[in-house]
Amino acid sequence: MKRTVSNFIIVLLFLGLFAYVYTASPVKAQTGEIVINPDGSMTPLTANITTSDSITYALTDNCYLPIVVNRSNIIIDGKGCTVQPSEDYTGFSLTGVNNVTIRNTTIKNCLYGISLSSSSDNFLSDNNITGNHCDVDLYSSDGNIMSGNNVTTSFGYGIALTNSSGNLLSGNSVIANGVDHGPGIGLYLSSRNTLFGNTVTENYQDGISLISSSDNNTLSDNNVTANANGIILDSSSGNILSGNKMAGNKYDFGTTGMNYIDASNLVEGEPVYYLINQSNILISPQTYPNGVGYLGLLNCDNVTVTGLTLTRNLQGLLLESTNDSRITDNNVKANYYGIDLVSSFDNVLSWNDITTNGVPSLFSDLDDFGFGIGLDSSSNNNTVVGNNVATNTLGISLESSGNILYDNNFTANGIGVRILYSSFNKIFHNDFINNTQPTSLWHSTNTWDNGYPSGGNFWSDYNGTDLNSGPYQNMTGSDGIGDTPCIIDSNNIDRYPLMAPYHTSTVARNSTSYVLGIVSNSKTTTLNFNATASAFSFNVTGTNGATGICRITIPLPLTESANLGKWTVTINGTQSSYPSVTTDANYTYIYFTYHPGTQTVTITSDSAVPEFQPAMLLPLITLLMLLASIVIKKRAMKTKRGWI
Repeated sequence: MKRTVSNFIIVLLFLGLFAYVYTASPVKAQTGEIVINPDGSMTPLTANITTSDSITYALTDNCYLPIVVNRSNIIIDGKGCTVQPSEDYTGFSLTGVNNVTIRNTTIKNCLYGISLSSSSDNFLSDNNITGNHCDVDLYSSDGNIMSGNNVTTSFGYGIALTNSSGNLLSGNSVIANGVDHGPGIGLYLSSRNTLFGNTVTENYQDGISLISSSDNNTLSDNNVTANANGIILDSSSGNILSGNKMAGNKYDFGTTGMNYIDASNLVEGEPVYYLINQSNILISPQTYPNGVGYLGLLNCDNVTVTGLTLTRNLQGLLLESTNDSRITDNNVKANYYGIDLVSSFDNVLSWNDITTNGVPSLFSDLDDFGFGIGLDSSSNNNTVVGNNVATNTLGISLESSGNILYDNNFTANGIGVRILYSSFNKIFHNDFINNTQPTSLWHSTNTWDNGYPSGGNFWSDYNGTDLNSGPYQNMTGSDGIGDTPCIIDSNNIDRYPLMAPYHTSTVARNSTSYVLGIVSNSKTTTLNFNATASAFSFNVTGTNGATGICRITIPLPLTESANLGKWTVTINGTQSSYPSVTTDANYTYIYFTYHPGTQTVTITSDSAVPEFQPAMLLPLITLLMLLASIVIKKRAMKTKRGWI
């Protein structure tokens, strides 16, 4: 998983926590503090805390000094009073103590509300911890219980566990924290903790995040709503999730790694499917009728995902170590990462609508802000074809080799295609239209065309001319390809940029479908194909009064004709006198121009082999029957003579 902005800032907060812990330990009495000493006495003696047995302590009034706890095995009952030192101090500091209970206290406007360092088996219950820089902080503290607390409106994180294990957080309300970044509940390098039945809502960053080897934790029956992110698991494994409900978050859920997440978890009321070691399955609205709130595939192969709407998660669709699968005809929108492939090979992503993924740039550098499609961590030899990739922060992020990208539409993205340290990819017949930046390449060398006459990509910012043709663009006559290359950088060149957007149309002959490529600056209707006459007909509608250009790429098996000069192009019934026809081993390319406006175009192959029809056999059958009749009569006459 990529490092998101929120997780990056969480790490900074935790690093700040380390500095705080190291400077605060060991805790000693200072002027302006209330200290419960190891022997049970208190400093100063005038503190508004009372005890009769040095075990149970009770606040007698609101307290405006920080409270330092150096004694184990005690109970501190706030009796509904408030602890409110200045914002430079911690409300309750516990360092190296065990079995301390803090309950029924309001702690507000502090640097940290409650801080536990190397302190275990403590119990924090029914406290109102609010408005602090950070509300509750556990560092190297194990086996503690937090239950029934209201943890609200901190400027940083609500509850943070760092290098802490075996803690239980249950029934807490964690609301509206992280104004200056930080999660509602964040675990960092923390394992074997249990989060049960917490309400985590309206936090400014992650509701619940587990990052950096926070392994083997259990999250169950938490209600995580209306946060920037819901539940995020990053670089953490072995976690068990069940019965959690996520809704109304900007991005509800995201994970990577070997975690165990069953369908009792809900995203926007629909089940989470995190499938591990699955093969030969179909995932569609028909096979998953209860809907799909989130879909991740780990260590799977030969999976088909089709017809789904995947939205509002950290990953719209995650493929991790998943191979030989097909992702087709899905609507993937408004996620941070649209379709994310991690260490996944030989997959096909086709005809998906991938829009508005990523986030608006908060800084000038767009590179860290989500994408429509990601091929990451050596996700090699995948095919990306026919997708509409529009209005994403990054259209596609490529950190892999040997992939083929063709027939895709990259429109109005922040960056159309970003390639980092990746070579030997082939990218052609794509449309790069009105992206803020068409490409961003770092230390990468790739192929950006399919040779001549097939051509390269359409670039809306390419301003070359098309007066010539041929592999070297030195022959007179236009061919729909720019006369000069499109220079991307010194190592990446589109030698044959297309002069108009590229799209495809499918026609059938003898139950076989054929894909025709169309390069045109006009809108075109679907092609109709007359198999008998080998004729194509369609309408074109030009815009802005410009002369229309069109190039049709026809597979040779479709017309069974490779003869140059045997093609006729008529426009509104008038034969065009200047079509350009070129062939290679597999295709015929027909280029022509037309006047602005709506035109009806018909292209006919004069040398086509006629389509077989059963009626064609009737004359042959009649002739054969006549010949057979003659033979039979002659034999009968010979036989008759033999008897005479």
